[in-house]
Amino acid sequence: MTLAHHWSGRYPVLLETKEFIDLATGTLAEKLRHEVEPVSAVNALLDMIDRLLAEKSHQASKGMLPFMELLSYTANVFLLTELELEQVRKDAFLQIGFLAYPDEVRQWAARYPSHVESNAAVMLSAYRWFHDEEPDESIFDGLSPAEMDRLQKLGRRWLQDDLRPANFGRLVFAFYRGADSGMIEYGALLYYFQQHAPDKETVYKFMNWSKNKPFFLRGKKLEPGYASALVAYFKKYDSDAFKDRANRKRYFEKVGEPLQSVYDKARRELSPPLVRWLQRNRKPLVWFLALILVGGAIAGGLAAFGVFDRGEQAGTGKPAAKPVPPQQTAEPQVYARLTDDDGGSKAQTELVFEFGTGGGVRRLQGGHDYGKAGKRHGP
Repeated sequence: MTLAHHWSGRYPVLLETKEFIDLATGTLAEKLRHEVEPVSAVNALLDMIDRLLAEKSHQASKGMLPFMELLSYTANVFLLTELELEQVRKDAFLQIGFLAYPDEVRQWAARYPSHVESNAAVMLSAYRWFHDEEPDESIFDGLSPAEMDRLQKLGRRWLQDDLRPANFGRLVFAFYRGADSGMIEYGALLYYFQQHAPDKETVYKFMNWSKNKPFFLRGKKLEPGYASALVAYFKKYDSDAFKDRANRKRYFEKVGEPLQSVYDKARRELSPPLVRWLQRNRKPLVWFLALILVGGAIAGGLAAFGVFDRGEQAGTGKPAAKPVPPQQTAEPQVYARLTDDDGGSKAQTELVFEFGTGGGVRRLQGGHDYGKAGKRHGP
Protein backbone atom coordinates (compact mmCIF):
# COMPACT_ATOMS: atom_id res chain seq x y z
CA MET A 1 0.00 0.00 0.00
CA THR A 2 2.85 2.33 0.85
CA LEU A 3 4.61 1.62 -2.48
CA ALA A 4 1.44 2.03 -4.53
CA HIS A 5 0.67 5.33 -2.87
CA HIS A 6 4.27 6.56 -3.25
CA TRP A 7 4.57 5.88 -6.98
CA SER A 8 1.07 6.99 -7.90
CA GLY A 9 1.61 10.21 -5.96
CA ARG A 10 4.96 10.95 -7.60
CA TYR A 11 3.92 9.84 -11.10
CA PRO A 12 0.16 10.42 -11.42
CA VAL A 13 0.28 9.06 -14.96
CA LEU A 14 0.56 5.58 -13.47
CA LEU A 15 -3.01 5.91 -12.24
CA GLU A 16 -4.09 5.76 -15.89
CA THR A 17 -2.01 2.67 -16.62
CA LYS A 18 -3.81 -0.67 -16.51
CA GLU A 19 -0.63 -2.63 -15.84
CA PHE A 20 0.15 -0.59 -12.75
CA ILE A 21 -3.40 -0.92 -11.39
CA ASP A 22 -3.47 -4.70 -12.01
CA LEU A 23 -0.07 -5.06 -10.36
CA ALA A 24 -1.17 -3.12 -7.27
CA THR A 25 -4.50 -4.95 -6.78
CA GLY A 26 -3.03 -8.41 -7.55
CA THR A 27 -0.11 -7.96 -5.15
CA LEU A 28 -2.46 -6.73 -2.42
CA ALA A 29 -4.71 -9.81 -2.70
CA GLU A 30 -1.72 -12.17 -2.73
CA LYS A 31 -0.24 -10.66 0.42
CA LEU A 32 -3.60 -10.89 2.19
CA ARG A 33 -3.68 -14.63 1.47
CA HIS A 34 -0.56 -15.06 3.59
CA GLU A 35 -1.81 -13.01 6.53
CA VAL A 36 -2.35 -14.87 9.80
CA GLU A 37 -5.06 -12.35 10.73
CA PRO A 38 -6.48 -11.27 7.36
CA VAL A 39 -9.43 -9.36 8.84
CA SER A 40 -7.14 -7.27 11.01
CA ALA A 41 -4.88 -6.67 8.02
CA VAL A 42 -7.79 -5.47 5.87
CA ASN A 43 -9.04 -3.17 8.64
CA ALA A 44 -5.55 -1.70 9.01
CA LEU A 45 -5.43 -1.15 5.25
CA LEU A 46 -8.81 0.60 5.19
CA ASP A 47 -7.78 2.86 8.07
CA MET A 48 -4.60 3.76 6.19
CA ILE A 49 -6.53 4.63 3.03
CA ASP A 50 -8.87 6.91 5.00
CA ARG A 51 -5.88 8.62 6.56
CA LEU A 52 -4.10 9.16 3.23
CA LEU A 53 -7.19 10.52 1.54
CA ALA A 54 -7.61 13.02 4.37
CA GLU A 55 -4.35 14.70 3.36
CA LYS A 56 -5.04 17.64 1.01
CA SER A 57 -1.92 17.17 -1.07
CA HIS A 58 -3.02 13.68 -2.04
CA GLN A 59 -6.58 14.72 -2.74
CA ALA A 60 -5.24 16.98 -5.47
CA SER A 61 -3.65 14.07 -7.33
CA LYS A 62 -5.80 13.22 -10.33
CA GLY A 63 -7.23 9.71 -10.10
CA MET A 64 -5.95 9.11 -6.55
CA LEU A 65 -9.43 8.74 -5.01
CA PRO A 66 -10.66 6.11 -7.51
CA PHE A 67 -7.38 4.21 -7.11
CA MET A 68 -7.67 4.14 -3.32
CA GLU A 69 -11.30 3.06 -3.53
CA LEU A 70 -10.25 0.26 -5.88
CA LEU A 71 -7.72 -0.98 -3.32
CA SER A 72 -10.41 -0.88 -0.61
CA TYR A 73 -12.75 -2.83 -2.88
CA THR A 74 -10.01 -5.42 -3.55
CA ALA A 75 -9.45 -5.93 0.15
CA ASN A 76 -13.16 -6.40 0.87
CA VAL A 77 -13.58 -8.74 -2.09
CA PHE A 78 -10.81 -10.86 -0.63
CA LEU A 79 -12.73 -11.15 2.67
CA LEU A 80 -15.95 -12.00 0.87
CA THR A 81 -14.53 -14.58 -1.49
CA GLU A 82 -11.51 -16.09 0.24
CA LEU A 83 -11.85 -15.64 4.00
CA GLU A 84 -11.67 -18.97 5.87
CA LEU A 85 -14.50 -18.53 8.37
CA GLU A 86 -13.45 -21.63 10.28
CA GLN A 87 -10.10 -19.98 11.07
CA VAL A 88 -11.23 -16.47 11.99
CA ARG A 89 -11.79 -15.23 15.54
CA LYS A 90 -15.19 -13.88 16.53
CA ASP A 91 -13.88 -10.45 17.60
CA ALA A 92 -12.03 -10.01 14.32
CA PHE A 93 -15.02 -11.18 12.29
CA LEU A 94 -17.32 -8.60 13.87
CA GLN A 95 -14.95 -5.88 12.66
CA ILE A 96 -15.80 -6.55 9.01
CA GLY A 97 -17.57 -3.30 8.21
CA PHE A 98 -19.45 -4.21 5.04
CA LEU A 99 -21.48 -6.89 6.90
CA ALA A 100 -23.55 -4.07 8.41
CA TYR A 101 -25.10 -3.57 4.93
CA PRO A 102 -26.72 -6.93 4.10
CA ASP A 103 -28.67 -5.82 1.01
CA GLU A 104 -25.56 -4.37 -0.66
CA VAL A 105 -23.54 -7.47 0.23
CA ARG A 106 -26.11 -9.80 -1.37
CA GLN A 107 -26.13 -7.74 -4.56
CA TRP A 108 -22.36 -7.68 -4.56
CA ALA A 109 -22.07 -11.45 -3.99
CA ALA A 110 -24.53 -12.17 -6.81
CA ARG A 111 -21.82 -11.18 -9.32
CA TYR A 112 -19.69 -14.13 -8.26
CA PRO A 113 -20.06 -17.93 -8.43
CA SER A 114 -22.58 -19.70 -6.19
CA HIS A 115 -20.04 -20.65 -3.53
CA VAL A 116 -19.32 -16.95 -2.97
CA GLU A 117 -23.04 -16.25 -2.54
CA SER A 118 -23.25 -19.13 -0.06
CA ASN A 119 -20.26 -17.80 1.86
CA ALA A 120 -21.83 -14.34 1.96
CA ALA A 121 -25.11 -15.74 3.29
CA VAL A 122 -23.32 -17.54 6.14
CA MET A 123 -21.29 -14.42 6.97
CA LEU A 124 -24.37 -12.21 7.12
CA SER A 125 -26.22 -14.66 9.39
CA ALA A 126 -23.21 -15.02 11.66
CA TYR A 127 -22.91 -11.24 11.91
CA ARG A 128 -26.56 -10.91 12.99
CA TRP A 129 -26.23 -13.81 15.43
CA PHE A 130 -23.31 -12.30 17.30
CA HIS A 131 -23.85 -8.62 16.69
CA ASP A 132 -27.54 -8.17 17.54
CA GLU A 133 -28.52 -7.73 21.16
CA GLU A 134 -31.29 -10.35 21.07
CA PRO A 135 -31.04 -12.53 17.94
CA ASP A 136 -33.91 -14.85 17.05
CA GLU A 137 -34.45 -17.83 14.78
CA SER A 138 -34.83 -15.56 11.74
CA ILE A 139 -31.02 -15.57 11.49
CA PHE A 140 -31.43 -18.87 9.63
CA ASP A 141 -33.86 -17.50 7.04
CA GLY A 142 -32.77 -18.30 3.51
CA LEU A 143 -30.03 -20.72 4.49
CA SER A 144 -29.78 -24.21 3.06
CA PRO A 145 -29.32 -27.14 5.50
CA ALA A 146 -25.61 -27.25 4.65
CA GLU A 147 -25.22 -23.49 5.22
CA MET A 148 -27.12 -23.73 8.50
CA ASP A 149 -24.89 -26.57 9.68
CA ARG A 150 -21.76 -24.61 8.78
CA LEU A 151 -23.04 -21.56 10.62
CA GLN A 152 -23.85 -23.53 13.78
CA LYS A 153 -20.44 -25.19 13.85
CA LEU A 154 -18.91 -21.73 13.59
CA GLY A 155 -21.06 -20.47 16.47
CA ARG A 156 -20.22 -23.43 18.70
CA ARG A 157 -16.53 -22.81 18.18
CA TRP A 158 -16.85 -19.13 19.00
CA LEU A 159 -18.89 -19.74 22.16
CA GLN A 160 -17.01 -22.63 23.73
CA ASP A 161 -14.66 -20.30 25.62
CA ASP A 162 -17.30 -17.72 26.46
CA LEU A 163 -20.15 -19.56 28.20
CA ARG A 164 -21.38 -16.65 30.27
CA PRO A 165 -25.06 -16.23 31.21
CA ALA A 166 -25.15 -13.29 28.80
CA ASN A 167 -24.50 -15.75 25.96
CA PHE A 168 -27.02 -18.43 26.94
CA GLY A 169 -29.57 -17.05 24.50
CA ARG A 170 -27.06 -17.10 21.63
CA LEU A 171 -25.89 -20.61 22.43
CA VAL A 172 -29.38 -22.06 22.03
CA PHE A 173 -29.26 -21.33 18.28
CA ALA A 174 -26.15 -23.47 17.91
CA PHE A 175 -28.46 -26.46 18.53
CA TYR A 176 -31.62 -25.17 16.86
CA ARG A 177 -33.37 -27.54 14.47
CA GLY A 178 -36.68 -25.81 13.84
CA ALA A 179 -40.21 -26.40 15.04
CA ASP A 180 -40.69 -29.40 12.74
CA SER A 181 -37.79 -31.37 14.22
CA GLY A 182 -38.03 -30.83 17.96
CA MET A 183 -36.72 -27.25 17.93
CA ILE A 184 -33.55 -27.88 19.99
CA GLU A 185 -31.11 -30.79 20.25
CA TYR A 186 -31.37 -30.86 24.03
CA GLY A 187 -29.02 -33.75 24.68
CA ALA A 188 -26.30 -32.29 22.46
CA LEU A 189 -26.71 -28.89 24.12
CA LEU A 190 -26.18 -30.30 27.62
CA TYR A 191 -23.26 -32.43 26.42
CA TYR A 192 -21.69 -29.25 24.99
CA PHE A 193 -21.97 -27.66 28.42
CA GLN A 194 -20.42 -30.72 30.03
CA GLN A 195 -17.45 -30.41 27.66
CA HIS A 196 -16.85 -26.66 27.70
CA ALA A 197 -18.43 -25.05 30.77
CA PRO A 198 -15.80 -23.65 33.15
CA ASP A 199 -17.58 -25.26 36.12
CA LYS A 200 -20.73 -27.20 37.00
CA GLU A 201 -22.36 -24.10 38.44
CA THR A 202 -22.50 -22.64 34.92
CA VAL A 203 -24.59 -25.63 33.82
CA TYR A 204 -26.95 -25.20 36.80
CA LYS A 205 -27.35 -21.52 35.95
CA PHE A 206 -28.26 -22.41 32.38
CA MET A 207 -30.86 -24.93 33.54
CA ASN A 208 -32.52 -22.37 35.80
CA TRP A 209 -32.34 -19.78 33.02
CA SER A 210 -34.08 -22.09 30.57
CA LYS A 211 -37.17 -22.86 32.68
CA ASN A 212 -39.25 -20.00 31.27
CA LYS A 213 -37.85 -19.78 27.74
CA PRO A 214 -40.13 -20.76 24.83
CA PHE A 215 -37.70 -23.24 23.25
CA PHE A 216 -37.80 -25.36 26.42
CA LEU A 217 -41.50 -25.31 27.26
CA ARG A 218 -44.63 -27.05 26.09
CA GLY A 219 -47.54 -25.33 27.74
CA LYS A 220 -46.81 -25.09 31.45
CA LYS A 221 -44.38 -28.01 31.47
CA LEU A 222 -40.90 -28.55 30.13
CA GLU A 223 -40.57 -30.10 26.70
CA PRO A 224 -40.53 -33.88 27.32
CA GLY A 225 -37.31 -34.22 25.37
CA TYR A 226 -35.65 -31.53 27.46
CA ALA A 227 -36.90 -32.99 30.75
CA SER A 228 -35.50 -36.41 29.78
CA ALA A 229 -32.20 -34.84 28.71
CA LEU A 230 -31.86 -33.10 32.09
CA VAL A 231 -32.36 -36.33 34.04
CA ALA A 232 -29.94 -38.16 31.73
CA TYR A 233 -27.34 -35.41 32.22
CA PHE A 234 -27.34 -35.80 36.00
CA LYS A 235 -27.23 -39.60 35.80
CA LYS A 236 -24.38 -39.67 33.29
CA TYR A 237 -22.21 -36.66 34.08
CA ASP A 238 -23.10 -35.26 37.51
CA SER A 239 -24.42 -37.95 39.84
CA ASP A 240 -23.20 -36.08 42.94
CA ALA A 241 -25.01 -32.84 42.11
CA PHE A 242 -27.68 -33.20 44.80
CA LYS A 243 -25.28 -34.30 47.54
CA ASP A 244 -23.72 -30.86 47.92
CA ARG A 245 -25.80 -28.90 50.40
CA ALA A 246 -24.75 -25.51 49.05
CA ASN A 247 -25.68 -26.50 45.50
CA ARG A 248 -29.04 -27.85 46.62
CA LYS A 249 -29.91 -24.66 48.43
CA ARG A 250 -28.67 -22.35 45.67
CA TYR A 251 -29.73 -24.15 42.49
CA PHE A 252 -32.09 -27.08 43.12
CA GLU A 253 -34.50 -26.04 45.84
CA LYS A 254 -37.39 -23.61 45.49
CA VAL A 255 -36.75 -23.09 41.76
CA GLY A 256 -40.46 -23.36 40.99
CA GLU A 257 -42.27 -25.34 38.36
CA PRO A 258 -41.82 -26.76 35.85
CA LEU A 259 -38.16 -27.31 36.67
CA GLN A 260 -38.62 -28.40 40.29
CA SER A 261 -40.41 -31.64 39.38
CA VAL A 262 -37.58 -32.58 37.00
CA TYR A 263 -34.96 -31.97 39.68
CA ASP A 264 -36.98 -34.09 42.10
CA LYS A 265 -37.18 -36.91 39.57
CA ALA A 266 -33.43 -36.79 38.90
CA ARG A 267 -32.75 -36.81 42.63
CA ARG A 268 -34.98 -39.86 43.14
CA GLU A 269 -33.34 -41.78 40.32
CA LEU A 270 -29.92 -41.06 41.80
CA SER A 271 -30.96 -42.40 45.21
CA PRO A 272 -29.80 -45.86 46.44
CA PRO A 273 -31.96 -48.80 45.24
CA LEU A 274 -33.60 -49.34 48.67
CA VAL A 275 -34.64 -45.69 48.89
CA ARG A 276 -36.10 -45.85 45.38
CA TRP A 277 -38.06 -48.98 46.28
CA LEU A 278 -39.46 -47.35 49.42
CA GLN A 279 -40.45 -44.28 47.45
CA ARG A 280 -42.19 -46.33 44.75
CA ASN A 281 -44.05 -48.42 47.37
CA ARG A 282 -44.76 -45.66 49.84
CA LYS A 283 -48.56 -46.08 50.03
CA PRO A 284 -48.62 -49.89 50.47
CA LEU A 285 -45.86 -49.60 53.05
CA VAL A 286 -47.80 -46.99 55.03
CA TRP A 287 -50.90 -49.21 55.09
CA PHE A 288 -48.84 -52.23 56.14
CA LEU A 289 -47.22 -50.35 59.00
CA ALA A 290 -50.60 -48.97 60.05
CA LEU A 291 -52.07 -52.47 60.22
CA ILE A 292 -49.15 -53.66 62.34
CA LEU A 293 -49.57 -50.75 64.75
CA VAL A 294 -53.35 -51.22 65.03
CA GLY A 295 -52.98 -54.96 65.55
CA GLY A 296 -50.33 -54.44 68.21
CA ALA A 297 -52.50 -51.90 69.99
CA ILE A 298 -55.49 -54.26 70.06
CA ALA A 299 -53.41 -57.17 71.33
CA GLY A 300 -51.89 -55.00 74.03
CA GLY A 301 -55.30 -53.85 75.16
CA LEU A 302 -56.66 -57.38 75.40
CA ALA A 303 -53.63 -58.52 77.35
CA ALA A 304 -54.02 -55.63 79.76
CA PHE A 305 -57.58 -56.77 80.57
CA GLY A 306 -56.42 -60.38 81.12
CA VAL A 307 -58.42 -61.76 78.23
CA PHE A 308 -55.71 -64.28 77.51
CA ASP A 309 -55.47 -65.48 81.18
CA ARG A 310 -59.08 -66.41 81.88
CA GLY A 311 -62.20 -67.74 80.33
CA GLU A 312 -63.14 -71.08 78.89
CA GLN A 313 -61.27 -73.02 76.31
CA ALA A 314 -62.68 -72.15 72.96
CA GLY A 315 -65.33 -74.59 71.82
CA THR A 316 -65.17 -76.94 74.92
CA GLY A 317 -66.92 -75.06 77.69
CA LYS A 318 -64.15 -76.16 80.13
CA PRO A 319 -61.93 -73.85 82.10
CA ALA A 320 -58.66 -73.19 80.47
CA ALA A 321 -55.98 -75.48 81.85
CA LYS A 322 -53.14 -73.88 83.66
CA PRO A 323 -49.72 -74.81 82.39
CA VAL A 324 -47.83 -77.27 84.66
CA PRO A 325 -44.13 -76.64 84.97
CA PRO A 326 -42.09 -79.63 83.92
CA GLN A 327 -40.48 -81.69 86.75
CA GLN A 328 -36.81 -82.08 86.85
CA THR A 329 -35.75 -85.72 86.87
CA ALA A 330 -32.36 -87.22 87.34
CA GLU A 331 -30.69 -90.42 86.31
CA PRO A 332 -30.96 -93.06 89.15
CA GLN A 333 -27.72 -93.42 91.10
CA VAL A 334 -26.85 -97.06 92.00
CA TYR A 335 -23.99 -98.11 94.28
CA ALA A 336 -23.06 -100.79 96.91
CA ARG A 337 -21.73 -100.23 100.43
CA LEU A 338 -20.68 -102.37 103.46
CA THR A 339 -22.18 -101.87 106.90
CA ASP A 340 -21.48 -103.59 110.21
CA ASP A 341 -24.26 -105.02 112.33
CA ASP A 342 -24.62 -104.06 115.93
CA GLY A 343 -22.33 -106.84 117.19
CA GLY A 344 -19.63 -106.20 114.70
CA SER A 345 -19.27 -109.96 113.92
CA LYS A 346 -20.96 -109.80 110.58
CA ALA A 347 -20.62 -107.44 107.60
CA GLN A 348 -23.64 -106.51 105.53
CA THR A 349 -23.61 -105.35 101.92
CA GLU A 350 -26.22 -102.84 100.85
CA LEU A 351 -27.18 -102.05 97.19
CA VAL A 352 -28.54 -98.49 97.11
CA PHE A 353 -30.83 -97.03 94.39
CA GLU A 354 -31.33 -93.22 94.55
CA PHE A 355 -34.17 -91.64 92.53
CA GLY A 356 -34.49 -87.85 92.24
CA THR A 357 -38.05 -86.63 92.91
CA GLY A 358 -39.77 -83.40 93.71
CA GLY A 359 -39.62 -84.32 97.40
CA GLY A 360 -35.93 -85.30 97.72
CA VAL A 361 -34.00 -88.58 97.25
CA ARG A 362 -35.61 -91.98 97.86
CA ARG A 363 -33.46 -95.04 98.48
CA LEU A 364 -34.28 -98.69 97.98
CA GLN A 365 -31.92 -100.92 99.89
CA GLY A 366 -31.27 -104.65 99.95
CA GLY A 367 -28.27 -106.61 101.22
CA HIS A 368 -26.37 -109.88 101.90
CA ASP A 369 -24.55 -111.04 105.06
CA TYR A 370 -20.92 -112.15 104.90
CA GLY A 371 -18.83 -113.79 107.52
CA LYS A 372 -15.60 -112.46 108.66
CA ALA A 373 -13.93 -114.51 105.93
CA GLY A 374 -16.03 -112.70 103.44
CA LYS A 375 -18.35 -115.66 102.62
CA ARG A 376 -21.88 -114.99 101.73
CA HIS A 377 -24.62 -115.86 104.30
CA GLY A 378 -28.21 -115.40 103.47
CA PRO A 379 -30.11 -114.42 100.42
